[in-house]
Amino acid sequence: MKIHRWTMLAAAILAILSLLLSACSYNGSDQTASSGEARIVKMTQTASNITADQHLTLQKNSPVLINNPVSNYDIPVIDFVTDNTGFAVKEKYGESLTLIATKDGGTSWAEKKLPGQFVRSLDFINSNTGWLLIEEGCSLKNGMTACSKLRLLKTQNGGTAWTTQWQASSKEDRTHSFTNLRRLSFQDSKNGVMLANGNLYVTSDGGSHFKATAFGLKDFTPLSMSFPKGQTGYVTGKVGKDAGKLVVLKTSNGGRTWQKQLEITAKESPLSSLGIQFMNENTGWLLTNDTGMMSGEIYRTTDGGKHWKTMSTQRTGRPTPTDIQLADADIGMISLHPGAGPIEGGIWLTKDGGKSFTSVAPNHVTAVNQLQMLSADHIWAAADDMNKSGYLLHSSDGGRTWKQSYPKAYPLAQPTEGMSLVDAYNGYAIGTQLDSNQVFLVVDDHPFPQNVNFDDIDHLYFADLKHGWVTFYQGMAETKDGGRSWTVLQ
Repeated sequence: MKIHRWTMLAAAILAILSLLLSACSYNGSDQTASSGEARIVKMTQTASNITADQHLTLQKNSPVLINNPVSNYDIPVIDFVTDNTGFAVKEKYGESLTLIATKDGGTSWAEKKLPGQFVRSLDFINSNTGWLLIEEGCSLKNGMTACSKLRLLKTQNGGTAWTTQWQASSKEDRTHSFTNLRRLSFQDSKNGVMLANGNLYVTSDGGSHFKATAFGLKDFTPLSMSFPKGQTGYVTGKVGKDAGKLVVLKTSNGGRTWQKQLEITAKESPLSSLGIQFMNENTGWLLTNDTGMMSGEIYRTTDGGKHWKTMSTQRTGRPTPTDIQLADADIGMISLHPGAGPIEGGIWLTKDGGKSFTSVAPNHVTAVNQLQMLSADHIWAAADDMNKSGYLLHSSDGGRTWKQSYPKAYPLAQPTEGMSLVDAYNGYAIGTQLDSNQVFLVVDDHPFPQNVNFDDIDHLYFADLKHGWVTFYQGMAETKDGGRSWTVLQ
């Protein structure tokens, strides 16, 4: 949760403002924001399906505050089979899952309710056929979420209908905040693998039957996997009850036999892996995690695992890497989530094979759950704001610029934060999930430029067209000229 640092002055002003708001109030879910330049958009609709065209019962100079009731949800997983056709899953505690799908590159999205409370993985091989690994029967026990059932679902019509193919009592480890959610990998409609309950399962009939893999190592627990092509796959896991070693294993026959490729011994604290990813049979990355030191090393191979080279050492705790993706031998990305925050996370880009990284997160986006690099240019990302409101981002130029694809940004969709209406036609609103420091304004259909550049704007209040206030991460600001200029209140 975001930590607010409002001053006593801010609290007093808010109390006064609340008394000024004499008309109706609609409560919604607050969401944390990211910074960016202010921008103006015509406000043709408001929250709670109230539109200016309805004329309402609002009177001019009678301000109304409306908090947009956007449901706070997470988007943990995405899977695009092409840059136009893709799928993602929305997750909200206490509710069933929702599948969202696009066939036009994010211009429009279809939504359908799914069974399950938590999603563990999603994998489509084309626009029709896909698999979904979910958890059910979940509840809080001793402050932690525990789920009773793990189930694999399959669709053959793009998510319209699903059938159960496999289920078991859930033994998933939920003691860690972030776990690798790439647990399904289907090469075609018949052959695939599933990482569940600490085992790797292989199927050759599309998921109707699975067989647990025997790795031939005592006390080996698989943590992450990558099957780039056909029968060739890689698995990384810990060895020993105290997680004293980390190894990489390779199969060239669909999991029937395995060969050890890399073994790393822990120095002082338990050693694990945050991800392994191969873009083809030869080129891949491994990201380790030294739990006590909150750091890990990036290893790279370009000869199918015969040789591995340490490329760099990276921080692996606060923020925590959540996904690792390769476009080629040199270009790749890592997504990061800060957890409780507020600290830097986002998206890291390398162009030298993992030796160095630069942040390409747009507008200081901090919480990113999963990435997908369809190429060095075309990239999709599933992100959250700090209060768990999920959204999807897309870049078509290698991460230099990003656009919010879901939910649709204003004016095609509602703003994500509070609104303050002066009358039925004129008012102010806080921007989109991607650009939540934007203050949107329309006055008699004439936009006015705003000079807003505060981190994490979360509330705004306007008593009339000129006088307004915004609260942001470290304070409050006031405008007396309709947003043309702002003064930070000390």
